[in-house]
Amino acid sequence: MRRAHTSTPPRSAGEPSSVATRHPQSFVIDASVVRAAGGEEASFPASKHCRDLLKAVLSICHRIVLTQEVMDEWKANWSRFGRKWLTSMYARKKVGWPSVAANPALRRAVQEALTDPGDADEALADMHLVEAALAVGARIASRDDRAKGLLKKAAGDVAALRTVIWVNPDTQAAEVEAWLLNGAPDDARLRLC
Repeated sequence: MRRAHTSTPPRSAGEPSSVATRHPQSFVIDASVVRAAGGEEASFPASKHCRDLLKAVLSICHRIVLTQEVMDEWKANWSRFGRKWLTSMYARKKVGWPSVAANPALRRAVQEALTDPGDADEALADMHLVEAALAVGARIASRDDRAKGLLKKAAGDVAALRTVIWVNPDTQAAEVEAWLLNGAPDDARLRLC
């Protein structure tokens, strides 16, 4: 019996690759990204870059992970585009709410690794993002390069942090876009180590 010839139509620009659709990733998205994301009329680079990340996560079969702490930060900071985007994510069933508890041992290790109390407090303010990412193997998208730098410094002493992928959709815009379209694979260059 002969098989019917089938072909897939060519992808249009910006359409996800088959790699991305076969291997979707989960993301913990910081309020700094949701707050900065502007609508289609946005002209400020940070607004465009953050919007583009959110649109890519929506269109490329990736998912987001929310915890109550992340959601509370979003509600206090999000843009109109961010609210509409989250509604679209829910409509496509691309939002997960895993049970994520604070990890006192991890927090203590970070605090001990960062000897300056101010640095430790700053890093601990974003530990809920790290805990959520570690709980479900997610990637973090945040504009907070200061917290990222502090956690990267702590990763020298805290092995659990070394597997965390943290991207900044604004300062790494071109790299993050290509990475997302490629399925957001594990990439040592994007880890906190």
